[in-house]
Amino acid sequence: MERFPEERKALLLLFQESLSFQSLCDDYGECLAALRTWTQTTSKESPAICRAYKELLMDLEQEVRRYLELEEA
Repeated sequence: MERFPEERKALLLLFQESLSFQSLCDDYGECLAALRTWTQTTSKESPAICRAYKELLMDLEQEVRRYLELEEA
């Protein structure tokens, strides 16, 4: 909801109606939490891991957008 506030109603409807969308939302939340954790870590591998999580987060956002586009159609 934070990322797509203007689509709140459509997101809620999708979440109620689609188990696969619920799974996508869970994946998004887990990815975001992991990214937040790794951005606070000072290990030398954390920058690479953060880049990987950021890329995954962008992919998940694209998937959310695809669901929203299908909902509009």
